[in-house]
Parts: sequence; structure tokens; C-alpha cells
Amino acid sequence: MAWSLIRCAATALAGGVLLACHPVPSNTQQMPVPARAPSTAPRSLWSRDNWYRDTVFVSGTYLRDIAVVLFKATATQAERQAAVELVHGEVVGGHPLAEGSDGYYYIRVPGTDYPRPLVRALQQLQALPQVLSATPEFVDNALRF
Repeated sequence: MAWSLIRCAATALAGGVLLACHPVPSNTQQMPVPARAPSTAPRSLWSRDNWYRDTVFVSGTYLRDIAVVLFKATATQAERQAAVELVHGEVVGGHPLAEGSDGYYYIRVPGTDYPRPLVRALQQLQALPQVLSATPEFVDNALRF
């Protein structure tokens, strides 16, 4: 289980206060982030219900809650895990660049105030040293599923 926050409780003791801290389970990434990009993604990701058209933050039509992340080749599994947890995301698929190599991770970003949660997550991910790129998943309007 992923850990995203620390919960602390103070207990009064004779002569002082004891502060006990423990992690709070996250409701996001349930499985460990894979060390390499997954080779599949559910077709439902590209459902028209998940399309979002924006002219303020990002120009174009894209999946409203999916960040496409390419990690640097030197990024460890722990660094990838930390990046996904930073944005409270969940890896829902991926696309390898070549057979047996790394590639793009599709990370679902929670939130309903579109497009702000995705834009905020992309900014956070782009600032990380282990991330090579973080973009929305753009949709070509000519595609029909």
C-alpha cells in the first residue's frame, strides 16, 4: 500500500509529551508502480466521456485525467513510485517505446475541477529530476472509437 501522509498524535506523559507519527494509507496507487512502462492500457481511457477541450491551460483535446509520463532511463522504481504518489495518481497503463524497453506511463490523476488537477499534476511531475516529460494524452478528433 502506498503512503502519502503522516499522522501524528501527541500523548501526555509524566514530565513531557510523546509525539507518535505513523503513515496514513493512500487511496491512490494500490499496486507498486512498475519499474518499466506497462505494455497495455484499457481502451476505455479513450472514451469520448473522458475527452476534454481546453483553450486556457492546454490547447487541444485531451484525456481529462491522464498524465503521460516518460521517466529518465536512470530513474529507479522507487523514484517512479514517488512521482506517482506525489500527484496522488494511479498507473492505469502504458506504451513501451520498443520491445523490452521503457516507455510512457499513463497515470490517472484524481480530481473533478477539470483541467486544474491535471495541469497541477503535470507541473509537479515536470519539476522532478527523474521525469523526462509529462504531458496530457492528446486526442485526435478525427479518431472514432
